[in-house]
Amino acid sequence: MITGHGGDIQETAARLGCAVTELVDMSSNLNPIGPLPGLEEFLCKNIRSIITLPDADTDRVSSSLARLYDLSAENISAGNGTTQFIYNLPLALKFKKVLILGPVYADYADACAMHGAETTLFMADNDKGFEWDYKKLDHELKIRDAVYICNPNSPTGKLTDAAEIAKLAAQNPDKWVIVDETYLPFLKNWKKQSLLYSDLKNLIVFHSMSKIHRLPGLRIGFMKADKDVVSKFMDFFMPWSINSLAQSAVFHLAERKTDVEKFIKDSANYAYEQKQIIMDGLKGTGIDFFASSSVFMLGKTGPGLPDSATLHNMMLEKKIMIRDCSNFKGLSGRHFRISLHTQENNLNFVKAIRECIGPK
Repeated sequence: MITGHGGDIQETAARLGCAVTELVDMSSNLNPIGPLPGLEEFLCKNIRSIITLPDADTDRVSSSLARLYDLSAENISAGNGTTQFIYNLPLALKFKKVLILGPVYADYADACAMHGAETTLFMADNDKGFEWDYKKLDHELKIRDAVYICNPNSPTGKLTDAAEIAKLAAQNPDKWVIVDETYLPFLKNWKKQSLLYSDLKNLIVFHSMSKIHRLPGLRIGFMKADKDVVSKFMDFFMPWSINSLAQSAVFHLAERKTDVEKFIKDSANYAYEQKQIIMDGLKGTGIDFFASSSVFMLGKTGPGLPDSATLHNMMLEKKIMIRDCSNFKGLSGRHFRISLHTQENNLNFVKAIRECIGPK
């Protein structure tokens, strides 16, 4: 069961006794400039698609995604967000022992536990910018079936070089290497670091449309893998997993490939600029941000400043939601995460943080 996640704006508004529109949600990792212009209008015009059944399988959706991302349709399975793949893959591939690179959100471990797989959290070194010891990682993988890597990692924003992951997979051809690239499109020139285009048969990549296109409610994602893996996964695929409106959205995006590519590029540029604004605005405050390759930033409050839970509550009084990261294994009660917003709200966030921590 997913608990303690970011983006719980409905519950937060109810608890505070305010309207949802009064809150600025900087706890949920969504594209601050999305969705793609014209997409919302398209969905409104096609709302009547929900009165008919969607395709029972995902063949047409997978083919559209293949065109959009220059991939082969036989290597793609489209689904109800990446969550569908996270929770069904351990069952389809019969995982027994799994390594998960942390700190990271709990979904991978929860999914494996649901299907009886034993999980071990392989932690990064906080003092080295959340780097993993790859030699030790290679050794640990030898006695396991699979490893999960979130890249860029959430909540740290740490990017693992694609070549390093490919090397790990190549050296362990009998192990599954699962890479979640949900947040990668927020990186400039993201395809250079994507493993979607690798032909390693033991490499499985998750890709989400929810975050970069700001469509979390439609639940659209896909898995890219060797065709035999796709075939095994489809044995456990529930029919009608992608609703009619979500399917329409994919078809629409595939028809606007040039616009989509420009939109993703603009989104990455915006994220880069806004991260600089926030870091510059909080220099000298005692709050440190770790280098991030995505749309979110992991921060840490220094000595004498409020801990993350206290800061979270103080910011709620200012109607700004941030993510208290104290419940992540490997992080402390001083870690928090923010997701970028409009420039106005990002500047208001800086102002509000300064007010919460007082003069430095």
